[in-house]
Amino acid sequence: MQPELNSVTDLIGRIYDCSIEPSRWPSVLGEICQHMNGLCAEVQSYDPTTFKARLVYTHGWPDELRALTEKYVSLSPVAPFALVAPLDEPMWSERVFGFEAMERSQYYQLSLGLFGHRDYIHVPLVRNVTEMTGWGVTSHRSQGPFREEHVEFARLLSPHIKRSLRISGLLAEKQVEATGLHGVLDALPCFAVLLNRTGSVIYRNAAALASNALITIERGQIGSRNAHIVALLEDLRNSIHLRGRDVEIQDASGTITQVTWIAVPKTLGDDDLVLVLVRTPAAELHTPLGTAAKLFNLTLAESTVLGALLQGDTLEDASARIGKSRSTIKTHLESIFAKSGVNRQADLIRRVMELKTPFG
Repeated sequence: MQPELNSVTDLIGRIYDCSIEPSRWPSVLGEICQHMNGLCAEVQSYDPTTFKARLVYTHGWPDELRALTEKYVSLSPVAPFALVAPLDEPMWSERVFGFEAMERSQYYQLSLGLFGHRDYIHVPLVRNVTEMTGWGVTSHRSQGPFREEHVEFARLLSPHIKRSLRISGLLAEKQVEATGLHGVLDALPCFAVLLNRTGSVIYRNAAALASNALITIERGQIGSRNAHIVALLEDLRNSIHLRGRDVEIQDASGTITQVTWIAVPKTLGDDDLVLVLVRTPAAELHTPLGTAAKLFNLTLAESTVLGALLQGDTLEDASARIGKSRSTIKTHLESIFAKSGVNRQADLIRRVMELKTPFG
């Protein structure tokens, strides 16, 4: 259901009020959430070369979630989409990546999943080699994915948000000039290549020129001996509508490599291109929760419950945070007890916190 014209006009007016009084942004972002059935919203900037985020103005973001997302953003399978998403155009997570794939990612299990986040609409406003700025809204699992009218509403508001930020000086004029995709990719410290549907390399950055154990580039063709990557290449050649892919590959030494595939929007001028990123997350990003999830073979639901308990939640708190009944939370906890070999919550927390990661 579309919001009434008068309420939208009033909201746009308040967006421009933020250019004079930026402290109003959290309240305005709250209004945008109400119109879009969102859980939280933000205006943010981050470094495109490291994906380290800096949340500028927020609504509905608990301090602990802000800390987790800022810590683990380098693991996010969706964050790199901002590298190729057209400026001023809403990027819809459900469409470009899909919740099932996001739910399996380590980033989701260590951060967003603990708070019940479901879908994300992000609008990139400025992109260069030192900073990316945009705004976005997140939905809760109980609300399901966003709908087309929510995307249209974001598209309607975005130019006004950008203009307000520019008036206030948050978007400096030197930042308004967008850097081309090749310029951003060249600044990335990780392996990055652009492929066409036959697997031919259209462009590769400096990091991709170095040798890589997982991916080879010979005579302009990308290849690999790894079964996961071979399967991704087959998807690339056979899928008419390729969505995002994100896989973690662990070698014999325990080192995890994250391979992310992103379909490049045709609005950038090239048809049917895919961006491939190969990243090796830092060892400190692998927490006791992630180690416990792998060691005890926990399901996503069990990992989510354990994550809530590690933050000090009671069963009632975890029930409210995750959006499941107390009896369901208790059932998951009993399963965790069985898998971990303990039968008391205090013993479980102690054992998990004493776990050493396989990386240190």
